[in-house]
Amino acid sequence: MRNKEAILDKLRSFLKNTINIKNSIFNPAESYRFISGNTRILTIWIFCGLSITLLNYLINPFIIEGLRAFLRTKNFSSEYIEGIINIWMHTLKISHFVNPILLLLKWLIIALIFWLIFQLITKIKKFAYKKILSLVAHAELINLLSKTLSLIILYIKGIESIQGLKDVQSRFGLDLFIDTDSIFFERVLEQVNFFEIWWMIFLMGGFYHVLNISKKKAFFAVLFVWIFISILEIGYDLITLTYQKGYG
Repeated sequence: MRNKEAILDKLRSFLKNTINIKNSIFNPAESYRFISGNTRILTIWIFCGLSITLLNYLINPFIIEGLRAFLRTKNFSSEYIEGIINIWMHTLKISHFVNPILLLLKWLIIALIFWLIFQLITKIKKFAYKKILSLVAHAELINLLSKTLSLIILYIKGIESIQGLKDVQSRFGLDLFIDTDSIFFERVLEQVNFFEIWWMIFLMGGFYHVLNISKKKAFFAVLFVWIFISILEIGYDLITLTYQKGYG
């Protein structure tokens, strides 16, 4: 009997965690209440890990076509290009297994940064790290929606629309409305988009409702972390573009 009850408890817990995945998008207030009493992230990690693996698998043909188009501009031989493509395909296959681990590591680091900030600006309890981690994990669902929409747009356009690696990325930010010749400012404008703002609002609301942190402090903490992450992403993009221009 005890074993059956334990199994039923685990099933109920799994079901509640699964329902909360939906609530994080459609009913944040309910999601905050759930996270206040349940900080486990196993279910959300499995869901996000599998989703990212599936999305990457579906987008791989577009990435490969973009890479092939880029290499053609360098006037490489067909044999050399296909050799690079084969290496890249093997790399993508490995990434399917590595990405869920990297995702968890990203959550742990971002949550730690938030925890350290709140340690400095407010009297937050040490065990609050688990709640911060759970909020960061559930905020990942917004990034998944962004990736899903990007994939849908790519399939609507068709793989024949891919003329380079840049065509693989869908634009949701201010760069869609503001043209600039500066690659740096273009990347900055890309960061200011609907999904990034949604991510910030979800976390600000979570810190306010779950951790009882003032809206002002939650705002500045989220803004600081968002700027920090954006700088890293922009820097990575600029380094990659510099490498591509000098390739070959």
